[in-house]
Amino acid sequence: MVKRKPKTEDASNVFVAVNDRDYRIASVVARDCVPSYTVPMPRRKRIRMRLSKPEFHHNVYVVLLSKAALNDLSILRRNPARDPSKPAVYVGMTGLPVDHRFENHKNGYKSARLVRKYGVRLLPELFEHLNPMPYEHAVQMEKDLADDLRTQGYAVCGGT
Repeated sequence: MVKRKPKTEDASNVFVAVNDRDYRIASVVARDCVPSYTVPMPRRKRIRMRLSKPEFHHNVYVVLLSKAALNDLSILRRNPARDPSKPAVYVGMTGLPVDHRFENHKNGYKSARLVRKYGVRLLPELFEHLNPMPYEHAVQMEKDLADDLRTQGYAVCGGT
């Protein structure tokens, strides 16, 4: 139901109304003309206040890839000096809980092709001590962790 009231008491030609969807509607009626037109104006949105301390909810994670992943040319090209006794792993970063992110990979939602195809399980012993952290640190830590695992002989993908 729309209620119309003149904006001022002197029979002005500008009306403001609120409809059922909580939109303010400004209606302008010319004094000589009968037709009018309406312009929807959404209400102001509330501004979200930031917390004084940033939340540390970003994580880095490592996924173990199956042995079949070592036949993938993209992994072999990125890791020419890998140790054949060590497995292939994927390094990533997320703002979600790590187990939810792994499920998303396996279900094909915003997933990396190699994890969806060859992912076996998470390797918490390689990343658990690092989490959680702020976003900027997680971006850098993802690169550093991938480089460290690569120097240890792992075949690493991800970590960009």
